[in-house]
Amino acid sequence: MKTLFYLILLIFNISVLLQAHQEFYKRSLNDPCDVAEVVSTYKTNEIISWMSYFHIPVAKNFTVDFPPEINVYEAESQFNNAVANWNLFSGSELFDLQDNVGDNVWVQFVNNSVIFPMPASQYLYGVTIHKLENIDGIDYIVTTGTECPDYGTNTFVLLNSTSGRQFAWRLDHYIPSISHIDFEYTICHELGHVLGLAHCSYEYPDAMMHAFPPYGDFAYPYPRDKDLEGLSILQTTVGIEDYIWITLDYDHYDIGHPYLGTNHREFFDMYPYDDEIDEWGNWWINALSSCGDVLVYETSENGYIYISSLPNGYNWLRDENGNVLAVIYTSGIDTDGDYHEASMDMKISNAPNNNITSGTLPSDTWWCGDVVVTGNITVPTGTTLTIYPGSIITFANNASLIVNGTLNANGVPFSRITFTSISGATYSSWGSIVFSGSGASGSTLEYANIKYGTRIEANNNASNITIQYCNIDTTYDGVYFNGATGSILNNNITTNSNGAGIRIEGWSGATCNDNIVTKTGGNRTGTGILYGGGSGGYVARNDIYHWSWGIGAIWNGSPISYSETVQCNNRIKKCYSGVVVYRNSDFLFGAVYSSHYGNNSLDSNTINVSVGMSYTSYPSTLLAHDNWWGDYPPNTSLFSIGPNADFSYNDPLQTDPCSGMGKMVAGNNGSSPGGDDVSKSSANDIEPLISGIELRREKKYSEAKDFFISFIANHPENQAAYVELYNCYSKETASDLINYFSSLPKEASKDHKLLLAYLYLKNGNVKEAKEVNNTIIEENPNTELGTKAKLNNVYITLYNEGNINDAVAIFNEVMNKAELSTTLELNLVYKDIEIYGKTYGIEIKGLTVPPKLDYFEEELPKQEVSAKTEIPDKYSLLGNYPNPFNPSTTINYALPYQSSVEVIIYDIIGRVVKSFNISSQSAGHQSVVWDGTNDNGNSVASGVYLYRVNIKSLENNETFVKTAKLMLMK
Repeated sequence: MKTLFYLILLIFNISVLLQAHQEFYKRSLNDPCDVAEVVSTYKTNEIISWMSYFHIPVAKNFTVDFPPEINVYEAESQFNNAVANWNLFSGSELFDLQDNVGDNVWVQFVNNSVIFPMPASQYLYGVTIHKLENIDGIDYIVTTGTECPDYGTNTFVLLNSTSGRQFAWRLDHYIPSISHIDFEYTICHELGHVLGLAHCSYEYPDAMMHAFPPYGDFAYPYPRDKDLEGLSILQTTVGIEDYIWITLDYDHYDIGHPYLGTNHREFFDMYPYDDEIDEWGNWWINALSSCGDVLVYETSENGYIYISSLPNGYNWLRDENGNVLAVIYTSGIDTDGDYHEASMDMKISNAPNNNITSGTLPSDTWWCGDVVVTGNITVPTGTTLTIYPGSIITFANNASLIVNGTLNANGVPFSRITFTSISGATYSSWGSIVFSGSGASGSTLEYANIKYGTRIEANNNASNITIQYCNIDTTYDGVYFNGATGSILNNNITTNSNGAGIRIEGWSGATCNDNIVTKTGGNRTGTGILYGGGSGGYVARNDIYHWSWGIGAIWNGSPISYSETVQCNNRIKKCYSGVVVYRNSDFLFGAVYSSHYGNNSLDSNTINVSVGMSYTSYPSTLLAHDNWWGDYPPNTSLFSIGPNADFSYNDPLQTDPCSGMGKMVAGNNGSSPGGDDVSKSSANDIEPLISGIELRREKKYSEAKDFFISFIANHPENQAAYVELYNCYSKETASDLINYFSSLPKEASKDHKLLLAYLYLKNGNVKEAKEVNNTIIEENPNTELGTKAKLNNVYITLYNEGNINDAVAIFNEVMNKAELSTTLELNLVYKDIEIYGKTYGIEIKGLTVPPKLDYFEEELPKQEVSAKTEIPDKYSLLGNYPNPFNPSTTINYALPYQSSVEVIIYDIIGRVVKSFNISSQSAGHQSVVWDGTNDNGNSVASGVYLYRVNIKSLENNETFVKTAKLMLMK
């Protein structure tokens, strides 16, 4: 016969789990053995009735992982005894041992502890699990891959026999300790839960439904007085003999067709008598999908059905004729105030397969199950796309997901969302997941597998984008932010392309913490995490392996390695260059007063640090105290430092903090014990700024802004301070910062004018940003600064204005003088244009291909390249390359006037080794080459040497003297 109602009880034997279920269960009485009643999914303040008056069939399954210590035949006999005891002591036939059709209770052993929420508990030896369609919201009990066997039943009694648990099953009733569990007692106890009984309190240890068995001389394999009292209360309170019966006139109901008087409900008053329905509830219909039941219709009108449509994106469960499977429900409250609910299977016909596979989503959409994307899918502004856990989204070649609205793609640890290719198995086999514009703000992508795509991208003022707990595998770039903010956390990023693991560009602010970023394949190319173009944020506790650069900060980049924990911060291994910093960039990678910034580990890299080796006439700062450098004392030959670079590695760690044995060394005023001091005296340029950085970290942006403005007033030559001030941007400080950067002190680098354009972009003023860049281009023609402003305009034209043709034209202008930029910068912009065209299906015409990308060229000194008619405006020493060197190195310098030049090489104790005397040299960028020999032509020994340039103008008597350091290695 048809079972109409269910009261499902799931009470675990530990208090933590009881607390976790409070939102689903409530007590109706104060009796210590009262029933736990299930709160309805749809009627959250009412009670679902328990069962019909029919008895509950029971089925046995002792074939799976049956414990070897007990005999299966004797166990079956004791199981039958437990069932018979319930029927005998209750005075009614609660269970039927016949395996007939209908709703059954199945009993089975399991040996997979994952099926239990707390597998470590040795006390959780039996659990009653109800199928998920009966209780919404407890799906964590049965996890993917370990689901209970489905025999078309409603309830399972699972008995754990995992070998790791500290107990064994017994067939006798004596329980000398918790390590031996009585079989018949447990069966009787769990069947009590099936009937609807809760645990009794500790005041009634003689009750069989006591939360823990009484470990005395015997356990209770049959119901006791308190158990039967609870059952009596259950029956009397709920009225299990009363029920509602539904009948339908049709087998299926068409979409868009109204039906009047075709659905009926009737109340049967069985026991106690004289009940009737005082208040009928609504009718509602749930359609069944691969992601669960979905409410598709509800009405208060009796006997009326009209399903106008089904929501978009669901993978509906259908019968062989294509009808969507559904369940119709109704409810009522009787004269005793008891709530009753009934349901009946039904079907919905003429329901189209409305998964949008290309084009623009017309309204809020839900994807679940398998979704095939045949062309670009656009989520428009104001629209939300929700993707359910376990869904598999498969993309055709070049198809992308473009989010201008909101994406909620939130998988769970054991049921991830998958984004993959229809057929390709290499990177860029499909397009990108793109968050574009302020309408995409707040979107989330978590617990997802993204494979064979191009990249995850956020641009054009998309803010608060969260990407976390994702596996990003075999993509061109892992994650790319340009003009966006958000968090990139706890991801595993693996690629074999020339792209980057994580790339933060164009004023973006992103927190990149706890990621594993790995470059695979034979060549160490690309950057693990790259901050460029006025971008900043926190970069902490990442593992970075096998890249050309581990972490890079270029063109006013300013990441901070702040970590709440101090045991192990970023770990960079087997890269060519561990950390690369250049062109007015400031990387706080360790501070004197706080180990929260240090505890980074650099090991097995070809070069641990490269600071200021590109664009050597521009200052760059790396403050890197309290770190592990692969050896103690650090091997200074693995530090490559330019002439205008500020680098300090005070207090190096003696051991690797990531091995759990880090130990700090007392301060040494900038010197490495037992090693050569390559810390620069000007490394304190960023140290005094940390107070302001701390204010900013605490989100006190206005106070931080005032701090840096005051600091710059006293130290206008400190270029790092301008970058840190720029990073104080918030809606509150925007106006003050724009005003300040509109009129910088004369001591500020010309580069900082780019920050004004970024400030306008942060504030949404695209036109003003482009005007600033155009002014820079006009005032600095044929220079790398002007070229950088042009490349920034490429991004504005591309992402903010959506004009790829103009972006291509600007890029080609840059390519006409490619020597004014590096191959890295040209290739990054070129690839971004190419990916934009692929994402939006735009054919790109006439895009000039840049020189082949070589990350290692970025280690070369890159100074400002002037036109033939342009002369440097000041004397400067531009460093030497390579450094360390063998067999020769080139010393570069700039002459604004025709001058006499003397270059003298000294050994470490001040003796002259080699001299170069040039009586007259024309203005421009000049150099001399030292081949490692002394004035007698003999080769000198390996070691650290100093060189000094003495320059005197032949036009106005101006002089210039500067000393730097180089290293010869053989």
